Amino acid sequence: MKRIKVYHIVLFVLALLAVAYFVGGKYGSTIQYKQVEKEIILDNLVSKVNELKGGLMSELKACESGGVSEDKALITFDPHPTNKKVQIPSLGNYQFKVSTVQFYYKKFYGKEITNKEAVLIALSDEKAGELASDVIFRDGSLNNWYNCTKAHGLQNKLDIINLLIK
Repeated sequence: MKRIKVYHIVLFVLALLAVAYFVGGKYGSTIQYKQVEKEIILDNLVSKVNELKGGLMSELKACESGGVSEDKALITFDPHPTNKKVQIPSLGNYQFKVSTVQFYYKKFYGKEITNKEAVLIALSDEKAGELASDVIFRDGSLNNWYNCTKAHGLQNKLDIINLLIK
């Protein structure tokens, strides 16, 4: 008798499950998924990239100037590669040569400038910094600052910045 009751109970439970499955599949609610587009603003990335750019520029300036202030009007003389007697001055805290300032002013701003204008630009931290930033971030070049780039790993930092802004 006990076996019959257990058998009936199991059968009854299975029947209930079958009915629930059938009713749930036919009349039950279904889950619907809807794709929602959401605009993500990456303001924090832009500020981080600008911070990295500023750090690179500060490191370059500190290396090139040796910590000398703008008021000292830093001028250093580099020997000409082919003639050790000829001296070419590098000017200001970014150590620009007159010809380099003139070249990039024409390239970026379409403006031919005199030697005097190039000297004044190179000696101005603000103007030389803007030009150096354009050379580095618009032209993608740190070639003008080879020694400091190599000594401080600036090319690796520039490569990371470029990866972030692409």
